[in-house]
Amino acid sequence: MTGTVEIGGPRPGDFGWLIGLHGRWYAERMGFGVDFERRIATIVADVAARLAPPRVTMLVARDPQGPLATLTADADDPDAAGRGHIRIVIAEERAKGRGLGKRLMAMGLESLSVSGSTGAWLDTCKGLDAARAVYLDAGFRLVAEAEGDNWGVHVVEQRYELDF
Repeated sequence: MTGTVEIGGPRPGDFGWLIGLHGRWYAERMGFGVDFERRIATIVADVAARLAPPRVTMLVARDPQGPLATLTADADDPDAAGRGHIRIVIAEERAKGRGLGKRLMAMGLESLSVSGSTGAWLDTCKGLDAARAVYLDAGFRLVAEAEGDNWGVHVVEQRYELDF
């Protein structure tokens, strides 16, 4: 479906949608289990409790069918050390090809810049090529790669960084 897309903050039901989509998406494509979904729920709950745009901003793109994609820009992440943390990035299948990843990333990075962050970082897994393209297009560079099983299955974990 195409149609008007609006981007704004979370609405009732969006946190549950986000957690469920992560659980289903990563189970189907990466073999992640319920432990991954539980960790995502904990991360989403932490971010939701600290939402305070522009320092901690959750962006949700939606069309008439509902939520399409999301990205969180967190300038107050205790692990950020002056850099903003881009996290909780995911999109529904019907979002493909609509440029939403690029739009959400630009808005998230602007939020971090306005908040005084010196740059941004994000962690991901190797093999998520569409997401990687968005990160590289925004100027992120791969700074670390290591094999690990922090998400319940063996993956190559990656860290990307961007200087403002």
